[in-house]
Order: sequence, then structure tokens, then C-alpha cells
Amino acid sequence: MICYDPCDRSTRTVLGNLIYPNGVCRTSDRLSLLFAETWVRRVNRYWFDWTKRGNVEEVLVKPGNPDNIKRLLDSSYGVALVGTRGPARDLALTKPAFRKRMTRQVALANWPFLNINTGCVIKFTERGEILGTYRDLRGHNHPMVTSVTEHTEYLYLGGVANNRVGK
Repeated sequence: MICYDPCDRSTRTVLGNLIYPNGVCRTSDRLSLLFAETWVRRVNRYWFDWTKRGNVEEVLVKPGNPDNIKRLLDSSYGVALVGTRGPARDLALTKPAFRKRMTRQVALANWPFLNINTGCVIKFTERGEILGTYRDLRGHNHPMVTSVTEHTEYLYLGGVANNRVGK
């Protein structure tokens, strides 16, 4: 994670060795950030408050791969899941050489993700309490959801491979 100082326009690394970090959201108390590590299926909290500065704590471990995180209107959070866990994918994560060959030789559509075309959003608190899940199990209307945002009473869903925005 890189920190930018607008006073002197410098940057510095504050947190390294992350595994596919993705989706950053400031918490409602403004004392920390939530961020996803997509490949290891977790959402972490990075503190920049003086009393806990630099500490990282695991907030949520999911059965899927978290992507973008957004604070919702009720101060809870929404995170999109790009895919879910499965034995083939778990095995691939333990074999770096296999993954390297896979990314070069196998089409993305054939990677060992379960339900990559099933849209899913999880609503949760800063403490990691799951408040609800929203799914398109057939993947017909909103496949591969990668982002969620809320406006008025609706959740809007986006996906890098989708040709529409879901409501």
C-alpha cells in the first residue's frame, strides 16, 4: 500500500507483500482503511489512527475472492466477490509454477474458479459481521460482479466483463 503526502508530494510504501490488493475504502470513523486481498480471500483493516497506526487486522475471510469495497449509506460496507473457492483453485494457489503456466497457456474462462460468472455482493460491518448476501446464482443478469455502490435505496452493480450496470 502506498501513501501519498500532498504537502511535499512524496509517496512511500506503508504496507508491502500484499497478495493482489484490491478495493480500498476509508472507514466511517476515518481512522482506518479497509482493503481486499483478492487471491487470499480476505478483507483487512489498516489503521492510520495514532493509537493503532500501522496495525493490520483481518476483518473478513470469505468463501470467495473479494474485489472492490464501498461504504454503504447505513455505514455498513459492500464487497463484490469475483469468484468462489474450490479444491482445484486452492491447489493452484500452492503451486506457483503451475499458476505461471496457467496464466500463459490457459484462457481466462478456463481458470480454476468456481462460479466466476455468478454475481455476489456481501454486506458487512467494520467488525466483519455479515449482514446479508445478494446473489445472481444463474449469472444471467449480473455475472462476475466486481463493484457495488449504493444510491438512494438501490445497489448498483458493475463488472469488468459486463456490458451493463445492474440495479
